[in-house]
Amino acid sequence: MRVIGDAAAQVTALQNGEVDLIVPQVTGDTLESLKALPNVEIEQGNQLLYDHLDLTFAGVFADKNVREAFLKTIPRKQIVDTLIKPVVPDATPLDSQLFIPAQAAYKDAVKANGSDAYADVDIEGAKKLLAGATPTVRLMYNINNPNRVASFEAIQASAAKAGFNVVDAGSDKWSAKLGSDEYDAVIFGWISPGVGNGTIPQIFASFGGSNFNKYKNDTVDKIAKEIPVTLDTDKIDKLTIEADTELFKDAYGLPLFQSPGVDAYADRLSGITYMGNQTGPIWNFWEWQVSE
Repeated sequence: MRVIGDAAAQVTALQNGEVDLIVPQVTGDTLESLKALPNVEIEQGNQLLYDHLDLTFAGVFADKNVREAFLKTIPRKQIVDTLIKPVVPDATPLDSQLFIPAQAAYKDAVKANGSDAYADVDIEGAKKLLAGATPTVRLMYNINNPNRVASFEAIQASAAKAGFNVVDAGSDKWSAKLGSDEYDAVIFGWISPGVGNGTIPQIFASFGGSNFNKYKNDTVDKIAKEIPVTLDTDKIDKLTIEADTELFKDAYGLPLFQSPGVDAYADRLSGITYMGNQTGPIWNFWEWQVSE
């Protein structure tokens, strides 16, 4: 197993026979490059991964009006149209922090959670909330991830129209800086194992180990303690929708899109079955076959 951070380098490694299987971050260009390779099979599907913009509940974003104003400037449709639609033509912005579209409760969550307030960019609404202020926002992201770079650039340009000064805080060490005071907002992704109900306690509860943005909401904390000891799936969905609604009400941040996935492998391999969770294609490696 090798770690190759650059998607183009992964494609080259597969083409040259240096590796037999790659799982690159997929873009339209990457997919076209893979389709042009001989003797290569491609598996596609949605990942249990979503890109999101999180705001830190301190500094410039301690003020809810500033948080709401910034979120009103986020060009989610533009980001999806540019980055995701070349791979998934019917892709739309993700409108829940806690559900993905394939889940039955997703539509109910979207109806209830208030995400429609950010369906479209609203520069005038943002200006009204800012009341003449021109806040500076340090936005962190992974400089080695083309999708995150493109998201940053789109957000920076759009937010400037409302008066925000979005400072480039991109870094290749971004993950080590999560939870620090070196940024005000961050773009990154969460990926799920696909089982269990640990998301709210881990990420959104004030006591969660992955609560990097100092968020605290008593209702969400209560739900985070109740869900792990609840067996009724309908009740779990109801509690999760309630938490989702609180996140939008507090202007926590915004989900951007569910990430598409691709596995590409040499045709001498067989038994590869697409898996969109954090394990990826190696989930069934004992079923693989190799022909010479």
